[in-house]
Amino acid sequence: MKRQAENAARPNVFNYNNFRTYLSDMFDFLSIGDPEFTKSMICKKLGLPNSRSYFSDVLKGKFLSPLKTPVMAKVFGLSADETKFFRTLVNFNQAFDDPNEKDILFEQLLTMSKPSATQINPKAYDYYRTWHHCVVRALLDIVDVSDNWADLAGLTYPKISKSEVNASKKLLIDLGIIARNENGFWKPNGKSITTGSFMRDQAILQFQTQILEMAQKAIINNSLIGQRVKTLLMTLSEDSYKRVLGAIDRFNNELTTIATQDENPADRIYQLALVLFPYSQGSIK
Repeated sequence: MKRQAENAARPNVFNYNNFRTYLSDMFDFLSIGDPEFTKSMICKKLGLPNSRSYFSDVLKGKFLSPLKTPVMAKVFGLSADETKFFRTLVNFNQAFDDPNEKDILFEQLLTMSKPSATQINPKAYDYYRTWHHCVVRALLDIVDVSDNWADLAGLTYPKISKSEVNASKKLLIDLGIIARNENGFWKPNGKSITTGSFMRDQAILQFQTQILEMAQKAIINNSLIGQRVKTLLMTLSEDSYKRVLGAIDRFNNELTTIATQDENPADRIYQLALVLFPYSQGSIK
């Protein structure tokens, strides 16, 4: 393991969407080459000579204060550009209560990122950041649209405004994931969307959060036709937990097969939100 770490490249902060993961990887990288680079030394550099646990606590989720953030960047030898990105990443990860602030910080991170030359259009992130883009794309599979995009407004729950439809139209065309068919109608063309590695997980997380908010609205509005809501509380062993994960994957694949092999023309849109989350942190025993 040590030999592999010694040959590893220096972690690049611009490739991270979690500052704690970055600090952990950087510590492993630097401590191998310098035995004196310890967690206690980091605490001293941060102005905490009597603490040996602060850095470890930060890695575990302790709040990293704005005063300590630039000092932490200096301890790890970050350049000016890296420090600017790191500070924004810290603020982004710790923006707990204000979704608007988190969205602004996300935009800043995308602007400061340094993707490789092969990374695709950053507009791909926009596709996942607003729920109605994928819904408009799905609608095109059902409704024949040539130039009358405004007709899509009001076909969904919640209703999509004309301005939102126009925004989706521009984005879908820019991304190249819809095209006119032989009849002149805009249809999904089967092309996939790739965000690249940078912030991909966070982009998907934002999308999934929006989907769960939509699910909450659907549950409250129990007059919607065809909705089904099921909940199940389970106590599991490690083995059973892994079997549940496998069952979820198989179920997801089965649903995908049903949808893709449907020989009848689609006439409705459904979103499935299947969430398995813990009430305990790992094993209690």
